[in-house]
Amino acid sequence: MQNSEPSIIPKPKTLSLLEGKTNLGLIKSISLKNNSESEIISAKLFQKFFSKINTLELRSISDSSNNIFIEINNNLKINNEGYFLTIKENNFIKVQASSSSGLFYAF
Repeated sequence: MQNSEPSIIPKPKTLSLLEGKTNLGLIKSISLKNNSESEIISAKLFQKFFSKINTLELRSISDSSNNIFIEINNNLKINNEGYFLTIKENNFIKVQASSSSGLFYAF
């Protein structure tokens, strides 16, 4: 039995649901693309949120498993509050935004 669309507010402009599962308890680290102030603030939000399940280490090198990767990319063709959230195999979560507002809404 497949679940209906997840409850996300505000509702995403586009959503692609794929099969698979992610175990948030296995997430061990957060990597920052640019080490910018906005990325660091976002990483601290994730660390605080995950603190009840795990301690997330801040790393400068991205692993492709058990990791949250955060990136501000000014070249993304999305609005100021928009973001891309990708959840891949091996408990890898990728958050991309063109601004600090986008990173906040992704959280």
